[in-house]
Amino acid sequence: GRMYPYNEQAKSVVDVMLLEAMHLGVKFVLGEDIKEIKLDNQFIINNQNFDYVVLAMGGASQNNGLDMRGYDLAKGLGLKITDLRPSLCGFKSRDSLIDGLDGLRVKDSVSYKDFKEAGEIQFKKDGISGIVILNLAAYVNKHNEKNPLIYLDFLNGMDSQFFENIYKNDWKYLDVAFNGLINNKLMNNILGMLGIKKRFVSELSKDDKEKIYQSLTHCPLQLGETYDFQTSQVTNGGVSLDEIDDKMQSK
Repeated sequence: GRMYPYNEQAKSVVDVMLLEAMHLGVKFVLGEDIKEIKLDNQFIINNQNFDYVVLAMGGASQNNGLDMRGYDLAKGLGLKITDLRPSLCGFKSRDSLIDGLDGLRVKDSVSYKDFKEAGEIQFKKDGISGIVILNLAAYVNKHNEKNPLIYLDFLNGMDSQFFENIYKNDWKYLDVAFNGLINNKLMNNILGMLGIKKRFVSELSKDDKEKIYQSLTHCPLQLGETYDFQTSQVTNGGVSLDEIDDKMQSK
């Protein structure tokens, strides 16, 4: 569970902790540059002795991967550091599906192996992002995988029968027949991928209609690597879990 102030201000939690620390006589030393932590019965930091040390310096995502001193201090204490990777972030992609869609947000369902989640995705000039994609990045990192081929369902489970209403208006131009359902630019990209160049709904064959439906409900998108630490919300990896106990203390 969790506990949060009634006033919904996280700062209140910090204030309470600081007040209690001052009440207990805790000494605060700020603005110190710590380059090494020595251990000789007690922890020695800048010629001062301490009974306990808490490393709370944030991951590589907090400083764009430029300041790795927290990991260096942990290594200096003999702790094993696992590989570091950006997580909760978007993916780069060279797939033609995203061409010209920079800034477009759509609601869909994303699936990859046993990962499946519905929500909003955002196309970028060189990739894709959005909360669903951020969660996908965490899944991919957890399973140590790269360059996933994902599938997008832009209809979120709509039945194929729904399309019969669209195709009844066979006098309509094909690029506007799906207006209000699928973004026009996205629809044109999908039709281009399918090689369908017909102008009117009436010109579509039964096979064309099936291909369109499959592409809207199971559209493949080849992803590349994730974006870097600068755009990630958290860091995957760090001090190995084998090194700490269930109280988050070094063994």
